Amino acid sequence: MTAASSAYGVLLPSSVTISWRNASGAWQAGTTVTPKPSCGPSPCATLALPAGAQVTGVKATFPGGGSSSDWYMVSELSTQ
Repeated sequence: MTAASSAYGVLLPSSVTISWRNASGAWQAGTTVTPKPSCGPSPCATLALPAGAQVTGVKATFPGGGSSSDWYMVSELSTQ
């Protein structure tokens, strides 16, 4: 993995909206967060969840408006 670099065509989005699904299957309202440029070897976006949250799904929505050939790579989801 590597840091975002326009020299390689790797761009960091200005924001990402993260939603999560609870144990009852209901999606919770998305929260817009600003990605951090460096969280170890690569950029990341984080969302703090309520204590005791039982997460059964995660969804990330990236901003539109780019080229139809744009794509995003998500390499890891983790909990802490």
